[in-house]
Amino acid sequence: MKPSNMTVRILVEDFKKMYDFYKDVMDYEVHWGDRNGTYASFKVPGEDNPAFAIYVKQDYSFYEGYQDIGTQDKSDYVVLCLECEDLDKYYNYLKDKGVMFIGEPRDIPEWYCRVVLFRDPEGNLIDLSGPLKDSK
Repeated sequence: MKPSNMTVRILVEDFKKMYDFYKDVMDYEVHWGDRNGTYASFKVPGEDNPAFAIYVKQDYSFYEGYQDIGTQDKSDYVVLCLECEDLDKYYNYLKDKGVMFIGEPRDIPEWYCRVVLFRDPEGNLIDLSGPLKDSK
């Protein structure tokens, strides 16, 4: 037996802030849920299925045995990778909306793409990637 589907669920502390970020800054469409809930899924505009969801971290305690790993300094274990047709255009769009990037977009031939990194409001690492500049 193997898993039949995969959904990324980002555990969040400030649900409304994260909901607004992914809906209003990143421009994902809400697939299910609303700003006043504890769970919402988002989809790429024009797609039918959700791409990922956010869920209030404290509600994961409903699962018997779950325990947060603590409040130590955060480390990067998961990267949300988002593919863009025109990375530079989307980079400038998000920059104008106040997103603080880790450097400028750059070609990384070893990865076969152009990449720029940033963090969402709770510090989760996001990788935006698109075609190498010379491959267009």
